[in-house]
Amino acid sequence: MNEPVRERILDAAVSVLAEVGRPTTKLLTSVAERAGVSRPTIYRHVGSQTDLFEALIRREVERRAAADILPALGRLENPYEDLAKTLEVMIRMVADHPVVKFVIRESPGTVVRQMDNFAPILAEAVVPIVQPVFDEAISAGRIPAVDVTTLVLWGARIAASREAIPVAGNTGDIRTEVEQLLALAALLRSPSKP
Repeated sequence: MNEPVRERILDAAVSVLAEVGRPTTKLLTSVAERAGVSRPTIYRHVGSQTDLFEALIRREVERRAAADILPALGRLENPYEDLAKTLEVMIRMVADHPVVKFVIRESPGTVVRQMDNFAPILAEAVVPIVQPVFDEAISAGRIPAVDVTTLVLWGARIAASREAIPVAGNTGDIRTEVEQLLALAALLRSPSKP
């Protein structure tokens, strides 16, 4: 496979989707024109329209995981703060991505329903990048043993649902929202008092 051609196709797809906002029946034709390739070349290097979406998701998530999520996660020296920063970064990734933002705004139910389809792609892309950090923090006793795949998928669901289902009174201050979510988690975990 010719990687530069594949990347040019994926770049063209992002550009077309950012302009159009959602898949259309002529998406592959538009992407081919923008990338300067034929439709058969798209099928050869990427596959069908569904394969194109999966490739875009995988590429975007891998890029952002390495560039944004991993630095936010740090070494989990301060687990609460580092996980709060990481969740904030994940939410911003969804909130700031022009294609994702448009699709969520136009069809929020579709995004929520598609989470099950996207979940394996997200896990395959992000877990190998962050797993070593969690393994080291668990070994050092800074955090209890956790299922990293579950954490990644919950983070993705929180980020997507925050955009898809706006909450009344949402101030737009993502950090405050994350703090409130973590406070709720701590409250649920603490023993109940009579």
